Amino acid sequence: MKNLKKIINAHRQWLFKSSDLVTEELKYIHEDIESNSLAGFNNVADSLGIIASYYGNKGEVAIYDEDNSGWQDISKSIMYRY
Repeated sequence: MKNLKKIINAHRQWLFKSSDLVTEELKYIHEDIESNSLAGFNNVADSLGIIASYYGNKGEVAIYDEDNSGWQDISKSIMYRY
């Protein structure tokens, strides 16, 4: 249980520091799609993975805090990942 609290606290801190992450990554996705290049599309996949990680961590922290809305973020994470 002690390790779980450490992980949750680390995710909570990362989320606090990453408040603009989704907006930035969505901007990068738009730019990469407009580039019409293979490298750009490769970058899109990376950005989608980063957004998925953000929502996964956000949902995990919410669920740990007994906030059931975290399941919506977990669902978003899965949609961005796959």
